[in-house]
Amino acid sequence: MDNQTTIGRLFGEDMISFIIPSYQRAYSWRVGKDGRIGQVEMYLNDIIDQPDCSNYFLGHYLFEKTPRNRYELIDGQQRLTTTVIFMSCLVKELRKRGIERFEYNNIQYATEQIYERYLQPRYGNQKFETLPEDSSFFNRVIIKCDGDYNKIETGRKSEQRIREAILFFEKKMSATTKDETLYKWFYVIDNAIITTFVLSGESAKLTATQIFAFQNDRGLGLTTLEKLKAFLMHQIYRNNTTNAISNIHSIEAKFASIYTYVERLETKEDTVLGYHCSAFLSSYDSPLEAIKESLLCTHDKTKWINDFTSELCRTYSLMCEIENTWHLFNSLISDVCILDKADSMPLVLKLCHYNSNGTNIKNNPAIDNALKLVEKILFKMTYTLGDYRTNNLISIAKNYKPDGYENLLSELTDKCIHGFQQYWDFNGNCLRYFTVNKYHYYRELRYLLYKYENYLRVKACQPLLSPDECTNVFRDVSVSNTLDHITPQTPDFTEYSEEFYNDYLNNIGNLSLLTWGNNASKKNHNPADNNVMEMYNSIFYSHKEIYETLKREKQWGETQIEERRDKIVRFIKENWLN
Repeated sequence: MDNQTTIGRLFGEDMISFIIPSYQRAYSWRVGKDGRIGQVEMYLNDIIDQPDCSNYFLGHYLFEKTPRNRYELIDGQQRLTTTVIFMSCLVKELRKRGIERFEYNNIQYATEQIYERYLQPRYGNQKFETLPEDSSFFNRVIIKCDGDYNKIETGRKSEQRIREAILFFEKKMSATTKDETLYKWFYVIDNAIITTFVLSGESAKLTATQIFAFQNDRGLGLTTLEKLKAFLMHQIYRNNTTNAISNIHSIEAKFASIYTYVERLETKEDTVLGYHCSAFLSSYDSPLEAIKESLLCTHDKTKWINDFTSELCRTYSLMCEIENTWHLFNSLISDVCILDKADSMPLVLKLCHYNSNGTNIKNNPAIDNALKLVEKILFKMTYTLGDYRTNNLISIAKNYKPDGYENLLSELTDKCIHGFQQYWDFNGNCLRYFTVNKYHYYRELRYLLYKYENYLRVKACQPLLSPDECTNVFRDVSVSNTLDHITPQTPDFTEYSEEFYNDYLNNIGNLSLLTWGNNASKKNHNPADNNVMEMYNSIFYSHKEIYETLKREKQWGETQIEERRDKIVRFIKENWLN
């Protein structure tokens, strides 16, 4: 394999194939949305904008040669994967147009020769293999050019990105009326200049980790997790010359598992890494700096790295279970995530590490007892008249040790009563937020109303709203799309007094969950009107409560708002201020 070559010559070499090793991240390039340009568009735009008769550079590629002429792609996998996807789409388009052969720039090409060069040679293995988890879908729709790419196989995010790239290229190619344009696109890629660096032998991984740590894919830089992988592997080589290879393979296997979990997560991989470091490392620096600081203070660096990666792998596994829990089950994990995910997640993870068997985190008394206290703390931090600027939950997480559960409960109990400063009037400021304060029309109120809805459902022995239903109702948009005024802000049936406008209109007693789309039917009408009143006779028990009041009293004014506020305040006292 030449150090400088072209994409066409690289794929044209006989009896070699390129594979993505399992410890690499899955396909990550995206098609842009909402007016933003994605990496896939940038790839094609660069080709379209390429002037005739000028060389196009398609990047640098780092390979590790393995037995049987198989080359593991260490750096450049996003570009090369996108190139293979492009060639598969091109072959399908040429076949659809009935183009068996074509000429461009005085060179003859055959459609099936393109297929054999880039996808599946007539003899030997396929030219390019992606990660094992995506291989079934990739081989069917890309290598075999199967048009049924809407059939979901794994549901992984990488599968969806591959599907989106296919749709993008197919749409662009089918919209191209001139065959000559397709020929040019192929020619630019096939003749694109690339540089390669091939490593082999026992020193290959050492060199690869050094190079990889300073490389960036076109349009998508390395994540902190990827930089960490390269850093840890390099440290193994520096500090363990005897068993370096076996320890490196162990690190690779753990990162292969981590990237499998990453594909299942909604939370970004670097965010999870940050949670883990906040929980388990003493430093408050960025994850990489905190890891370097801890490693510097360790005598047996190889053992520290192996232990750290094992715990990190378990964190990503637990994070998958945590996300499932907060989506589907009413749990204290979901409650604290809704209130303040960033500050509470390090402690959540540490509780799950120390108190769960395997990944069983649902209905776990040790986890729930601690998080009930955390939820009360966060509730009083969220709904308060106090100017609180201190939150020590991350510090509490750092100090929590495997044998320190009782100390943790004692500290959380103290913070639940007093807050993070002894001079705070923690309970008083929370209560006054709902009684003395008259304005509650803020997005944060949706959590309280969600809990009040479930409180009424428990009393009625009915199924609870799940956290996922909660987030579907309370989308992360403007407050006007999540909360509803029972008597409207701009009524068409009366004119509010200044006192009513200031003290009642935006009071918690006049606010409810918004569940009927854009609320067009209610408009600005009187809630006591029969047609509007019936809308509150819904499956939501907090609405039924409003409906019964409207039906009984035929009006919604100061008295009704105060009565509803008092009911909710009693609920708050029972659950958070007792």
